[in-house]
Amino acid sequence: MINITQSTTALSLLLPVTLIGSLMFSKISLNNKGTAFNGVENAVAIPAIFGTLVLLQGLFGSSGFDTPDRLQKFLDTPGISIAALFLVTYSGTNDVELSFFIVVSFLLVMQLLRTKEEREKHPYLI
Repeated sequence: MINITQSTTALSLLLPVTLIGSLMFSKISLNNKGTAFNGVENAVAIPAIFGTLVLLQGLFGSSGFDTPDRLQKFLDTPGISIAALFLVTYSGTNDVELSFFIVVSFLLVMQLLRTKEEREKHPYLI
């Protein structure tokens, strides 16, 4: 079975789809038409929750804090890494769907830019 994250053709075909999704949800968001995750977006907009997300992003998203080894191993797992990228993006967009498409587009571009050796080292998008 082929791993699509190793296929330049597959990645190149997925990229326009994610970019179009980003533009589509960006337009919906700008027109305040609402999306499927309005409840989540409204909850995260509460200053205490949003502030906590920004704090976590600042502490664990940079080298400004010495992360304990056990926590670092947890943060290095692919699902958590993707979630961290998503939270960073969400803190800038405040839109769940738009953040999803931006993160997927970013990961596709990063995989397309990798050499064959780098792709072997990182067999998946992250």
